[in-house]
Amino acid sequence: NAKEAAIAGVEVDVLAQLTDSLSLSMSAGYLAGDYKQFTIDDNVTDPITLEESIVVRDLSGVEFGSDGSEKSFDISLLHTYSMGNRGDLTSSLGYSFQDDQYYTLMNTPSSFEPSYWLLDGRITWNLANGETRVSLWGTNLRDEEYVDTMIDQSGDIAVGGIDPSLGMTAVYWGSPRRVGLDITHAF
Repeated sequence: NAKEAAIAGVEVDVLAQLTDSLSLSMSAGYLAGDYKQFTIDDNVTDPITLEESIVVRDLSGVEFGSDGSEKSFDISLLHTYSMGNRGDLTSSLGYSFQDDQYYTLMNTPSSFEPSYWLLDGRITWNLANGETRVSLWGTNLRDEEYVDTMIDQSGDIAVGGIDPSLGMTAVYWGSPRRVGLDITHAF
């Protein structure tokens, strides 16, 4: 909804077959940008007089991300092991990185989320019948605490707030460490 923005980025994906049974997948992304022309009309109520007014915020020149750029990275290993007439095992281990980010248009400090790494893994036994799979999996194995999504309306003085601690902030935390067992059979 910005009138004009400049965004530049690059994404690189690499898939390498290291051996007959081992492959490596890597991806990296870089995104940079800023709002060239962007204004917002905010309805503001004076907390003392309860009088309503419109405040125009100019976000022109505000950069995306924590430093005007955002980086992401993912690396995964996939291994397959044949067990003859008992089927095969496939296992994967992945490590992903998410750069620092802000969850508000004006990059207010209360909406800052520092970078984090997530480690996930899965091992699957594909039975020889071709119809049954048993998987043991885990996500966020390092039990990293991170914010997945945030809505920050914390009383920004620029839009009529009187104290940065006022207002509302909804923080949705990323899932903690989870492990599970899936049994799948196709009929």
